[in-house]
Amino acid sequence: MKRLQYFFVFIILAASASAFDANVVTYRDNYAPLETFQAEVIFNEDPAVDLTSTNFELYRDGSIATLNFVEKLNSRHYFVYFDIPNTEDGEYHFKLKNVKYIEGEILKTFGKQKPFNVNSINDGFDYLISSQNPDGSFGTAGKTALAGLALKNAYNEMANNAVSYLTANQDPTGCYPNGNCKVIDSSLALIALKEFNENYIKTRNWLKDAGNNYEIGSWNLKINGNGVCSYENENYTISGQLDIEVSSSNITIECDSEFNFILRHSYLGNDYNIYEYFGSEFSYGIEDSGCYGVGFKDKCDYISTLYASWGLQKVGEFYPEDYLINNRLENRTLDHALGYIIHGDDYSRDWLLNNQIGSYWSYNSASISQTPDYYISALASYALKDEIVFAGSKNYLSDKTENDMLSSSMILYLLFNDQTIQDSVSVSPGIVNNKNIFELVLTNHENPVSVNIEAPNFTGLPSEIELGGSSEFEVNIPENTESFEINIEYSNKSYTIPVILEVIEEGTVLLPPPRDALKFILDKDIINLTANRRDVLFDEISFTNSWDFNIGNVSIILTGNLNEIIELKEDRFDLIGSGDTISTELTINSERDAGLNFYQGFIVLKSAKTVDSVPMILNFEEGETAADEGATDAMDVEAENEETIEETVSTTSSQEEEKGSLWWLWLLIILIIGVIAFLFFRRKKVITEDLGDYIKK
Repeated sequence: MKRLQYFFVFIILAASASAFDANVVTYRDNYAPLETFQAEVIFNEDPAVDLTSTNFELYRDGSIATLNFVEKLNSRHYFVYFDIPNTEDGEYHFKLKNVKYIEGEILKTFGKQKPFNVNSINDGFDYLISSQNPDGSFGTAGKTALAGLALKNAYNEMANNAVSYLTANQDPTGCYPNGNCKVIDSSLALIALKEFNENYIKTRNWLKDAGNNYEIGSWNLKINGNGVCSYENENYTISGQLDIEVSSSNITIECDSEFNFILRHSYLGNDYNIYEYFGSEFSYGIEDSGCYGVGFKDKCDYISTLYASWGLQKVGEFYPEDYLINNRLENRTLDHALGYIIHGDDYSRDWLLNNQIGSYWSYNSASISQTPDYYISALASYALKDEIVFAGSKNYLSDKTENDMLSSSMILYLLFNDQTIQDSVSVSPGIVNNKNIFELVLTNHENPVSVNIEAPNFTGLPSEIELGGSSEFEVNIPENTESFEINIEYSNKSYTIPVILEVIEEGTVLLPPPRDALKFILDKDIINLTANRRDVLFDEISFTNSWDFNIGNVSIILTGNLNEIIELKEDRFDLIGSGDTISTELTINSERDAGLNFYQGFIVLKSAKTVDSVPMILNFEEGETAADEGATDAMDVEAENEETIEETVSTTSSQEEEKGSLWWLWLLIILIIGVIAFLFFRRKKVITEDLGDYIKK
């Protein structure tokens, strides 16, 4: 049986040794436009023909660019770098193509690609900025508020200018626009003031009072004239002027002569004339549905009520939900889109799903109109953000942000408010290969940024610069200098520029691993344990190397006061192999005498270029312990406290023994499956397309 195992191992190794392949090494998955992309390509066999720039390209739904900066380090090792174009947001591919190699006596073609993300902002942000007036406004108060909300994360300075305009041009009563208050403008301004942490109290109070609600504030009737009037079964003799407090929403007054009547409303110090009439009889019904009009206590207008409700909901205030549901128009999309955002009515959800046309909505239902309305579509798409249709509608609207300012603002505010301007620095060259003198160029493509440079002293490079545009540095390398690297860091990003001065050994990797190449394996984001003060706890913590190469000099560090209570069986590791999972034992409170009630800190997993950490909290309580009850084995104490430990507990030794006794059977099964898979793929035709596409088939 043992000889049979060795035979299968030999077959697998021989098969894998003959399979032509390449490792594409990058250490970042996310880039801003114009940053420098660096990649190493390491083959396991010599290609039949040396690679050139035609073997590499940037790809997304078609070729975008051929990559010109290619360095051959040896017959199996290439280094490629290029500046990412100023392109749109999304996933791209670094593509290795048309690599010729010989298998047996057959010339074959190999390809491979590696995905990465470009995080750029929508073009609509620039369109909005170009529409902003010198005073910070975008026209009306409502447009200014909505544009400010859209720009808040991407262009915060411009957004703050818009909000500053709002605060400087507020009506004394808190509404907008100054001197001609409108409900929709005031509602959008309220949302903007709230989200920018500005004082929104007066605007909120005005909007609350602007609705047709008898219960808010006080009402009185000013009567001017001479005679006798009857109100609520009581007679009033008037000579000149009389103020009567209104006691119900329906007012009826009968007089024996003609009077001038003025219905007034007061709330938080603001007084308004609501209705004025001259005659001997006064009859008026105060609307009490909670609806809003175009202006202060105007007749009901459904769209104004929608926006007022949106603003009030945003600040946690009551809004007229019953009115919204009972008075919406069946065939108008806005009623259902904004209504569903506000109150989450299931009927509106179903209505929106049923009236989507492709990836958009029209102003009216699909049976009436099929003309796209981008403003309405933004609201409907956001309303359905938890539905399967959201991704498609968002993608559809992504290039509809330069048509008009209102649509652009609504789309960007609701669908792309997570986009921000990222610092972007490019470097040249991306690698230096056997040169004694070269020019290092750093170029900043956004706002000035602080750049840290780590390099040997003889390079003469500064350790820190404030980079506005471009900076150039001439680097002279003394004779007999060994290879080194230049590390450049800014805004939590970094570059490593290898400077190669001798022949590269086979298998050497120049780029550092991703910062998250080493990661703890945990079910939760935090380790939180509670135990009795005299208990000893045992556990394991595991981590893995997800990089394609080994990582050396790895250590585990305890921060805070965790090292006072935790002992690690191993805290330093010389080498972690690719794909390896390592576990180390933790002993907590080994002295059975926790001095504090509370311990906290981080368990940090660190190498020269990677870092991961997990927060840990330990709580110790007084009370009976397993030791007091006669337990003498610390592992028994651990078992009795198992339910209080909120992390992965190591498997028991009995399980490991059981698995160990069956290891050869599992190995045999895996090897047989591997041989069958290998023979199957060996029968496939010669690869003439990308390996990624080939694998998908």
